[in-house]
Amino acid sequence: MFLGGVFILAFLLILAILIFPAKYSLEFYLEDNSTIDGFVYFEKEFIGTTNNGLIKISENKIGPGELAFVGIDKEGKEYTIYFDMIEEDYLSYYISFIITNEDITYSQLDLSQINETILRDKIFNLINKKRDEYQIQEVRRNILLDKVAQDYAEEMIITELFAHEPYEGYGPGERLQKKDIFYLSFSEVLSQTYFYQEEEFVSDVVEGWIKSPSHRSTILDSGKPIYWESLGIGVSCEENEEGIVCYVVGLFGRLESFFSDELRRDYYIPYELYSEGLGFSSPVNAKIIFNSSEKMDILLLKSIEDYEQLLKGNSYDEIFHKKGINFYEEEIELIEGYILVPHASVKDSDYNLTIIYNY
Repeated sequence: MFLGGVFILAFLLILAILIFPAKYSLEFYLEDNSTIDGFVYFEKEFIGTTNNGLIKISENKIGPGELAFVGIDKEGKEYTIYFDMIEEDYLSYYISFIITNEDITYSQLDLSQINETILRDKIFNLINKKRDEYQIQEVRRNILLDKVAQDYAEEMIITELFAHEPYEGYGPGERLQKKDIFYLSFSEVLSQTYFYQEEEFVSDVVEGWIKSPSHRSTILDSGKPIYWESLGIGVSCEENEEGIVCYVVGLFGRLESFFSDELRRDYYIPYELYSEGLGFSSPVNAKIIFNSSEKMDILLLKSIEDYEQLLKGNSYDEIFHKKGINFYEEEIELIEGYILVPHASVKDSDYNLTIIYNY
C-alpha cells in the first residue's frame, strides 16, 4: 500500500513537471542598472515581452542557442542585441543581461554609416603620429600605392582570402608590377578588424600592428635612412552575421632613392638607376634632382660596361653629359641598366642626388 502511494506521488510529480514546467526569469538592464523593456526571441521565434525588464519563460521554450532582445533607444530607433546561450548559462533559473550603450550603437550600425575614405586618412595620420612619437621620419602618402592597397582590400572581401599571398605568384610585389609601379623595396601589413566606432577602430588597427613584432618593424622602421618613404592605405568593409568587418591594407614602398656624399676632385662615382636584378623590364619615368656645392659634371650612361669604358678612357655610349653645373632637375625615361655618374671635374664637392620613380 505504501509502495503504491510512492509510485502515484512520483507519477503526479512528473505529470506536474510536464504540465507546469519550471520557468526561467530573464532580466534585462542598461549599464546604469535601470531595467529595460523590449521583445525577446529565441532562435528567431518570439517568446515574450519584458515588464520592468523581466520576463519569465518556461524551460521548454529556451535552451542553448541564440537569444535576441529587441528594444527602442531614447531617440526612438530600434536595436537588436544577440546573446549566444550555452548550457552553463541555465544553471540558475535567474539570468540577468546587461546591455551597454556601445552594444546599442554597434547594433544600429550599417555600411552606409562608414566612410572608408575617412578611415584611410585617419589610419595614415595615426601611423605618422606614432612615428613622430618614436622620432622616426614620417612617410608620405602615395596615390599609386593607395590604388594597389585599396584594390587588394576590396579583393579580399570578394574572395574571403585574408593573406599577403593568397596563392603562389600573387603577393604584393606581383600586384605592384601588375600596375607597372617601379619599386626598390616594399612591405605590406594587413588587418581584419570589426568596426564599432571610428576612432576606436583606427586605434585598434594601428596599435594591433605595433603590438605585433613582425608588423611593428614595418610601421616603426628605424633604419637610417628609413626603409620606405611612401605609404598607401586601403580599407574595405562588409557586413556579416557578427557585425561589420573591415579589411585594411598598409602598403609601404621605397619609390625614391636619395644619396648625399662628398666627391674628391677628378673622381667619378656610379649610381645604378635601374638595376637588372629588380625583375622589371619596361621603361620607367623618373625625376632626377641633383645639386652640389661646387660645379660638377653628371653623365647618364646606358650600362655599367659604358662606365668601365669611361674609366679606361675608351669610347662609351652616353644619354647625356651635363658639364659645370650646380643644379640639375629633369624628368626622364629610364631603361634597364642606366647608370648616373657624378664627376668632380673642378674641385672637391659635396652633392645630393634624388631619384623619384613613377613620376
